Amino acid sequence: MAILDATHNQNLHVMLNSGYFDLATPFFTADYEMKHLPISPAPMKNIETHYYESGHMVYAHLPSLQELHDNVAAFIGSTDNIGGAASSVRSLRAAD
Repeated sequence: MAILDATHNQNLHVMLNSGYFDLATPFFTADYEMKHLPISPAPMKNIETHYYESGHMVYAHLPSLQELHDNVAAFIGSTDNIGGAASSVRSLRAAD
Protein backbone atom coordinates (compact mmCIF):
# COMPACT_ATOMS: atom_id res chain seq x y z
CA MET A 1 0.00 0.00 0.00
CA ALA A 2 3.01 2.30 0.13
CA ILE A 3 2.54 3.12 -3.55
CA LEU A 4 -0.99 4.34 -2.94
CA ASP A 5 0.37 6.57 -0.19
CA ALA A 6 2.44 8.31 -2.86
CA THR A 7 -0.64 10.21 -3.91
CA HIS A 8 -0.89 11.68 -0.41
CA ASN A 9 2.80 11.90 0.48
CA GLN A 10 4.76 13.59 -2.28
CA ASN A 11 7.99 12.87 -0.36
CA LEU A 12 7.58 9.09 -0.54
CA HIS A 13 10.32 7.44 -2.64
CA VAL A 14 10.27 3.85 -3.87
CA MET A 15 13.22 1.78 -5.08
CA LEU A 16 12.53 -1.23 -7.27
CA ASN A 17 15.30 -3.80 -7.86
CA SER A 18 15.06 -6.56 -10.47
CA GLY A 19 17.31 -9.37 -11.63
CA TYR A 20 17.40 -10.10 -15.35
CA PHE A 21 17.43 -13.86 -14.74
CA ASP A 22 14.74 -14.08 -12.06
CA LEU A 23 12.77 -17.32 -12.36
CA ALA A 24 10.69 -16.61 -9.24
CA THR A 25 9.23 -13.37 -10.59
CA PRO A 26 8.87 -12.89 -14.36
CA PHE A 27 11.11 -10.16 -15.69
CA PHE A 28 9.41 -6.84 -16.42
CA THR A 29 6.30 -7.67 -14.34
CA ALA A 30 7.23 -5.13 -11.67
CA ASP A 31 7.89 -2.48 -14.36
CA TYR A 32 4.52 -3.22 -15.91
CA GLU A 33 2.81 -2.89 -12.54
CA MET A 34 4.57 0.40 -11.77
CA LYS A 35 3.51 1.87 -15.12
CA HIS A 36 -0.12 0.91 -14.48
CA LEU A 37 -0.51 2.26 -10.95
CA PRO A 38 -3.61 4.37 -10.37
CA ILE A 39 -1.62 7.45 -9.33
CA SER A 40 -0.94 10.79 -10.96
CA PRO A 41 2.29 11.35 -12.91
CA ALA A 42 3.88 13.52 -10.19
CA PRO A 43 4.62 10.69 -7.71
CA MET A 44 5.92 8.49 -10.54
CA LYS A 45 9.11 10.57 -10.59
CA ASN A 46 9.84 9.23 -7.09
CA ILE A 47 10.01 5.62 -8.27
CA GLU A 48 13.44 4.42 -9.36
CA THR A 49 14.29 1.08 -10.90
CA HIS A 50 17.58 -0.81 -11.01
CA TYR A 51 18.42 -4.00 -12.91
CA TYR A 52 21.07 -6.57 -12.03
CA GLU A 53 22.87 -9.34 -13.92
CA SER A 54 21.49 -11.86 -11.47
CA GLY A 55 18.33 -13.67 -10.58
CA HIS A 56 15.99 -13.43 -7.62
CA MET A 57 18.83 -13.91 -5.12
CA VAL A 58 21.02 -10.92 -5.94
CA TYR A 59 23.37 -11.85 -3.08
CA ALA A 60 24.38 -15.03 -4.94
CA HIS A 61 26.13 -12.99 -7.66
CA LEU A 62 28.84 -10.86 -6.04
CA PRO A 63 29.04 -8.11 -8.71
CA SER A 64 25.25 -7.67 -8.48
CA LEU A 65 25.41 -7.64 -4.68
CA GLN A 66 28.03 -4.89 -4.78
CA GLU A 67 25.93 -2.86 -7.21
CA LEU A 68 22.79 -3.38 -5.10
CA HIS A 69 24.67 -2.27 -1.99
CA ASP A 70 25.86 0.91 -3.67
CA ASN A 71 22.40 1.66 -5.10
CA VAL A 72 20.68 1.15 -1.75
CA ALA A 73 23.25 3.34 0.04
CA ALA A 74 22.73 6.09 -2.56
CA PHE A 75 18.95 5.73 -2.25
CA ILE A 76 19.08 6.04 1.53
CA GLY A 77 21.42 9.01 1.22
CA SER A 78 19.07 10.77 -1.17
CA THR A 79 15.99 10.16 0.97
CA ASP A 80 17.27 10.44 4.55
CA ASN A 81 16.15 14.08 5.03
CA ILE A 82 19.45 14.96 6.70
CA GLY A 83 21.60 15.64 3.67
CA GLY A 84 23.06 12.32 2.62
CA ALA A 85 24.23 10.55 5.75
CA ALA A 86 24.61 7.41 3.68
CA SER A 87 27.55 8.95 1.87
CA SER A 88 29.61 7.84 4.85
CA VAL A 89 28.59 4.22 4.24
CA ARG A 90 31.63 2.22 3.16
CA SER A 91 31.28 0.72 -0.28
CA LEU A 92 31.82 -3.01 -0.65
CA ARG A 93 34.03 -2.19 -3.63
CA ALA A 94 36.42 -0.32 -1.37
CA ALA A 95 36.93 -3.52 0.62
CA ASP A 96 38.24 -5.41 -2.43
